[in-house]
Amino acid sequence: MTKAQNRESPPRMPRWVKWPAIIIGILVLLFVVLRLTGFEHGPGQDGH
Repeated sequence: MTKAQNRESPPRMPRWVKWPAIIIGILVLLFVVLRLTGFEHGPGQDGH
């Protein structure tokens, strides 16, 4: 490696990796927020 390569940030993720990662991150964050706020929905949770 040259000195210039050492100063650079790690290689960027390709676009086809970046968008699914963002979407999964948002879904996980949404799930965590819903769990923390007490929102429960799913099999066995309907109307009880």
